[in-house]
Amino acid sequence: MMDSVAGAYDLLSGQRGLEAVSIALSRIEDISGYDSKGLQPIVEQLQSAFYQLEDATFQLRDYREKIEFNPGRLEEVEQRLNLISGLRRKYGDSVELILSYYDQISHETDQLENKDERLEILRAERDKMLNLVMESAEELSKIRKQCAEELAAQVESELKDLQMERTTLRVQITPFEDPKGIEWNGRRIRLNRHGADNAEFLISPNPGEPLRPLGKIASGGELSRMMLAMKSIFARHDRIPVLIFDEVDTGVSGRAAQSIAEKLFRLSSTCQVFSITHLPQVACMADHQYLIEKHVYDGRTMTQVESLSDEGRVKELARMLGGVEITEKTLHHAQEMLNLAEAKKG
Repeated sequence: MMDSVAGAYDLLSGQRGLEAVSIALSRIEDISGYDSKGLQPIVEQLQSAFYQLEDATFQLRDYREKIEFNPGRLEEVEQRLNLISGLRRKYGDSVELILSYYDQISHETDQLENKDERLEILRAERDKMLNLVMESAEELSKIRKQCAEELAAQVESELKDLQMERTTLRVQITPFEDPKGIEWNGRRIRLNRHGADNAEFLISPNPGEPLRPLGKIASGGELSRMMLAMKSIFARHDRIPVLIFDEVDTGVSGRAAQSIAEKLFRLSSTCQVFSITHLPQVACMADHQYLIEKHVYDGRTMTQVESLSDEGRVKELARMLGGVEITEKTLHHAQEMLNLAEAKKG
């Protein structure tokens, strides 16, 4: 740009510019007296052109003087532009993307260069969060212990209706101790998404016996009645609309079976109850009874569900009482069971 402006000014102000026009104008003016009519218009045109060229020359001179010509700065700008072009090819198509990448690597570099300080900050944040979590876990443990006492008392009350009135139940809440766990109050505690507690049900079926783990000493019948007792409690709190019991009466008979049947019936007043059973004491307390059988058709096993009529219920209860062979006595007994069940439900 500087070269173009300076070159144009040199041409206009040199011998081939204003000086040449000025000489030509003087020569024409010298001879204009011989033919003023023919030459005078030319003189006027030359004079006008000279003044316009002179004015343009002065303007170019002023413009040239205002231009800062700094070869070093020019080289610096060109190098900067080359650098930006290279960065765009390598890190992004725009200056914004290049600057974003720069911020990212600057942050990573700062973390690497100041990793010790960063680690201290992270450790402090970790310890702070661990304290908050462990305080929450400790509060949760207190609530659990309180609820465990209430649950044990409610289960014992339910068990009285299931012929287990002498049973004592405790829910033991203890922390998960782990040598690799979190140190808290002088112990190493293992923490998980459910807290820091281990819950274990302890039972004493008979007076004078020590409390022992439920899963190790309880019989099948005791486990069935324990589950029914807990389901009865949880159904009231959780408002579960449907409960399905699959042979909850396993391992029981006689009075215990009758107690389970009556408990299931009372439970049905708050939710829909389905019970799969082989005991007539339980089946006769149902409002509706279904017979489920498996048959083989064309080499495939099919399950058939049949809703029993009143007569069908009597026959099925008789079969449950007497086995394969149904007698008049078992039919009479089955009908009597249904009558007694209706009386209890009424």
